[in-house]
Amino acid sequence: MVLCSLLEVKSENIPPLTRIIRLYICSYVSYCQTNGTRYVLLYEYESTPIYYGSPLNQQAVYSILNSTGRFDLDATFGDPPRRMYVLSFNN
Repeated sequence: MVLCSLLEVKSENIPPLTRIIRLYICSYVSYCQTNGTRYVLLYEYESTPIYYGSPLNQQAVYSILNSTGRFDLDATFGDPPRRMYVLSFNN
């Protein structure tokens, strides 16, 4: 997969946490491809939540997903700071 190759090459000069996040997103894109994913839901809860003990919040996760070029924001619903984002996956 081209995305995986690019991320691995660029990973030599970046901090370890960023390297891990990029490799996980590579795996996530592969997972979405393998399973025929059409939509991904991303939630926002309160003003500065973090995801699963990482330093990432909703904006950071959206930015990472968007940078792959494989996810498009289709819809949002709810009101800040409690919203749901619907992203479509371009298989």
